[in-house]
Amino acid sequence: MTQPDYVEENRRTWNEDAPNWVAAGEASWASEVPTWGQWGIPDNKVGLLPADLTG
Repeated sequence: MTQPDYVEENRRTWNEDAPNWVAAGEASWASEVPTWGQWGIPDNKVGLLPADLTG
């Protein structure tokens, strides 16, 4: 299925910018309580992950 041009352009733009977010993402997920987004909202307030993250 062919995507509209704007979808491909959006994907290209996000893929180009993705390396700029790797270090921040790794730090957020390595903390005692993982955080989301550039504001560091703790997952225990968002509730997207299961309580037990072992394994």
